[in-house]
Amino acid sequence: MARKLKSDRILFTATILLVGLSVVMVYSASAAIAYERAGRASTFLIKQSMWTVLGLALLALVMRIDYRAYREPVFIWSGLAIVTVCLILVLFSPSLLLRSLNGGCTGSTKWAIRLCPSRSSSPCSSG
Repeated sequence: MARKLKSDRILFTATILLVGLSVVMVYSASAAIAYERAGRASTFLIKQSMWTVLGLALLALVMRIDYRAYREPVFIWSGLAIVTVCLILVLFSPSLLLRSLNGGCTGSTKWAIRLCPSRSSSPCSSG
């Protein structure tokens, strides 16, 4: 049986602290916008917290798997296939398609010039 390293506990604690800090930062940065759009300042905080809990559950699951299993080609190719399928699903998701078909710009809105991802060489209509 392999001995536990002390650095695992330190790394795990640092990870949990960074995740907690990121949830606070999301709330800090989005409370005013969430209140304006949804009438509740905690809208984005709740969504971020749900994803945080899911991520921490996956972290606990992955920590229980022996790290040598990650070297197996079956694991690598299966993971690559799952990620590829998820990226294709996001690419063709209905909300993105509807926004781009209706002429909406789903790209940057904070820059001086807005660029659409589907037409990267032409600026979006300002509106």
